[in-house]
Order: sequence, then C-alpha cells, then structure tokens
Amino acid sequence: VRPNGRIRIPPVNRATYKAFLETLFPGMPEKMAGIFYDHIRCGILHSAQTKGKSNLTAGVDYVVEYVSPVDISIDVVNFTEKLFDWVDCYRQQLIDNGNVQFEQDLASYRDVHYRHYPDRAPGSTRAAFINKMHYVCRDE
Repeated sequence: VRPNGRIRIPPVNRATYKAFLETLFPGMPEKMAGIFYDHIRCGILHSAQTKGKSNLTAGVDYVVEYVSPVDISIDVVNFTEKLFDWVDCYRQQLIDNGNVQFEQDLASYRDVHYRHYPDRAPGSTRAAFINKMHYVCRDE
C-alpha cells in the first residue's frame, strides 16, 4: 500500500499487453507498444479518450504509426482486421491441439496474474474495489 492509501499495482498488465502487441504486430518497437498501452488502452479505458496527441482514425493505409516521437495514430478498421485474424489463428490452434494450447495459456496467465495480484485471486475483490474507488474519487 502506498503512503496515499492506494494499493500499488505491479506493471504486469502493461508488460503483458505490450508482449501481446509485439506478437500481434511482429517488429513493433517496444516504445510504440508502450505508447499504445498508455495512450490508447489506458486512455480509453480510464478516461474515455486517448491521451496526448495520439488518436484513432479509419480509412488510412496503416495500422499504427508515429505522429510524433511520443504519440501514435491507430487505424481502427485495420487494427480490428488484424486482431480478428490473430483470434482466428489462435482459435485454429486450439482446435488443432485439442484445447491443450488454451489450457497452457490460461495456466500461464493465471500464474503470472495471481503472483502479482494475490489480492485478486478468486473470491477476493476487496482490494480491487478499494483501488478503483481511490482512482474514481481522486482529488486532482
């Protein structure tokens, strides 16, 4: 717990999300994946808007590109197509491997998740609720 009463959340979500983006887009620079997480994912999830000068667009010929050294632009149509392609591929792996791949991935995720978030193990929602309320009620 931090001095301000908030629960410290380890950066496992950010690292996991960045690793997924780097799998989805081989060759994506680590810095770009971090900006995607911070500006797009966190911005939309926590504030219903992108952060910085990063933006969402449609109908362009790229999936993601830099608009400045610290901001990116995402084409939502191309990104969605790329994501659906990945999901279809993963689904086929599950079918081909008789769900062995899914069970391995799920076990790996749970292991990492609960190691970093023991208070979020099944049946424990108190700390997650308190942390969210600190965020919602923050005085900035």
